Amino acid sequence: MKLVEQLIYSFLTSKPRRIKMEMGPFSLNYFDSKHPWVVAWWSAAIPGFGHIHLGLWLKGLILMSGEIIINLYGNVNLIIIYSFTGQFDRLNEGLINYNYIFLYGALYIFGIWDAYRVSVDINKVSYLESKQEVRVFRCYDVSSLDLNYLDKRNPWIAAFWSAVFIGIGHLYNHKLLNGFILLTWGFVAAIQTNLPYIIIYTLTGQFERINEVIDYRWFLFFPSIYFFAIYDAYSSAVGYNRLFKEEQQYYLNSRFKGNKLEVL
Repeated sequence: MKLVEQLIYSFLTSKPRRIKMEMGPFSLNYFDSKHPWVVAWWSAAIPGFGHIHLGLWLKGLILMSGEIIINLYGNVNLIIIYSFTGQFDRLNEGLINYNYIFLYGALYIFGIWDAYRVSVDINKVSYLESKQEVRVFRCYDVSSLDLNYLDKRNPWIAAFWSAVFIGIGHLYNHKLLNGFILLTWGFVAAIQTNLPYIIIYTLTGQFERINEVIDYRWFLFFPSIYFFAIYDAYSSAVGYNRLFKEEQQYYLNSRFKGNKLEVL
């Protein structure tokens, strides 16, 4: 009877209750501690950013897309521009759509609250997972679609490519889903804002022509998307490097546990 109990206990303890990470052809996702207020701050920039930063790309896509669409229909960015520039006479009934304003407020507040809540929960799960005797890591994923592997990345290179254009730094980190979301919305915002013309007119000193081409409804989206892409690409590369060292340390400690070898 004791032998059966020992076998059952051995079977249960050989499989951890929580896993550290999961890897697929399009991305790598793992539990990692994030500062909840940083996550909430990015969700305040655009709802969905905090969720994308946490690895919840599907929920982030829904919130981000919903925010942009409702914002455009409700003319929220135009209301912000006119309010901050003192053009209160332009805030008329034809501009303000209260149906979309209330929807926008609900989505905005939920995005911040839920990002903070999920960040706190993930921090708890990450801590509990790190205390397990048996842990689960994956070093690579090979499929007919793509090849993904755990490796160290240079955070500054990731940030540089995201600064060149939104989402490219995520492709460098092999976070294809996040990169696709940011690249798509960044491209749409840049084109709708007429950003190439704005850059040309700025470099050639034709500042008076900028107001002729700029679309303020889309313009306010672009800085948030641009700087979030840089920050998230840099942060992802730092997290990957930390995960790489953690997996390597766990493997070496498990493999050479009986030897007098101290893994720093």
